[in-house]
Amino acid sequence: MRTRRYRRYPPSDGEKHENLALPVVIAIIITAGFLAFVSPALTLGLCMGALCAYFIDPDLDQRDATRAENRIYRMNKILGAIFHMYFIPYSLIPHRSVLSHGGKNKLTGWIGMVLIATPLRILYTHAWLLIYLPLERFRTYIAWIPPFYWLGLYVAWAIVDCVHWLRDTWLN
Repeated sequence: MRTRRYRRYPPSDGEKHENLALPVVIAIIITAGFLAFVSPALTLGLCMGALCAYFIDPDLDQRDATRAENRIYRMNKILGAIFHMYFIPYSLIPHRSVLSHGGKNKLTGWIGMVLIATPLRILYTHAWLLIYLPLERFRTYIAWIPPFYWLGLYVAWAIVDCVHWLRDTWLN
């Protein structure tokens, strides 16, 4: 006789992710405020990373409109349509794959989220710079931005993405 495994919590959805991510985003922004006099670039990177991770979550790999896309669409219909069209190629990635969610393995999934999924999402969201800026301007743009900004952007984005992964993997 087989035993049935019951979920401890209901399946994850966009609202549950948002309810868990919002306090983390607020905590990151408050913490970044204390670093403002030490490194303004790091502070800006942490704030931008937290906000970007809140709006550009791993669930954008779904084919239908996600909660994040609807949030942008409610703010501005034209911006929401552009946001949705921009992430259509990203939705070709299989849902909850290593490229979007870091994998399903509880032990190594967060490593995949931090080392594969988050950098891929950062590169994808900055790809428009490669398209619209000539190569010389792009190099100047990248060189002009301090490295601590990129570090803060990556760290904050990875923290919020790991909270998303935690909700998907450990709390289900």
